[in-house]
Amino acid sequence: AEPLAATAGGLFLSLSDAIPLAGHLYHWKSHALIDNVSMTLAEELNAEVTPLATATTDTSGQFSLTSTLPGERLLSASKEITDNDISRVITSADALAALKIAVGLNPNGDQSLEVSPYQMIAADVNKDGRVNSADALQILKIAVGLSDSIPQEWLFVNEGESFWDESANSGVGAYNFTNKEILWDSEGLSFVSPDTVNANFVGVLLGDVNGSWSPPEGAETLSHSYFSELEEAGVGPAQQWFSFPLA
Repeated sequence: AEPLAATAGGLFLSLSDAIPLAGHLYHWKSHALIDNVSMTLAEELNAEVTPLATATTDTSGQFSLTSTLPGERLLSASKEITDNDISRVITSADALAALKIAVGLNPNGDQSLEVSPYQMIAADVNKDGRVNSADALQILKIAVGLSDSIPQEWLFVNEGESFWDESANSGVGAYNFTNKEILWDSEGLSFVSPDTVNANFVGVLLGDVNGSWSPPEGAETLSHSYFSELEEAGVGPAQQWFSFPLA
């Protein structure tokens, strides 16, 4: 599916009488398509959000839904935490990775691999828009199972939201994300009802900074060519998803 072009406030498309929506959801690092994600299409009017339609992703991480009313819309995704999401996923290694990000170090073993924006989103467990030692401490609490730890949670990022500035770094390009300014549209995908739209989301498990979450056995995954197409479309470099060409 083609990625959508982003704007500062989300994705805004042309007005129509119908809203056929379809897309898929996948984990940012494993590229596994995620099932049982609840999708909600809502109307945004005078700061009030009214649900219009719902759907759930299938075993291939796909969803589709339709609403016939035009207007401002919000598409959001949510998923309950399962035993698979909890088992040996968030560890002290994630706390250390968050601490490294907080002090400006690269937590990835391969230092040529830049910190992905999705890693920073995962590290910002208290959701205050920055990564610091407080986040690292909270992740450590999650890892050891303390009762006052921040609950684990799935976050879903609009795939079309670009964190890459092609003109930065003397034209080489750079992420416009920093550990002190983590800005993304956490409410979902905002748009004005289109004729048709492919709305894809990237799944991030809060606190899983190194992306060690693995899908249930048999889950489908996206190929490197998928992320190459996102790179060509200007969404971001394929390495943003830790995607590399086959040797």
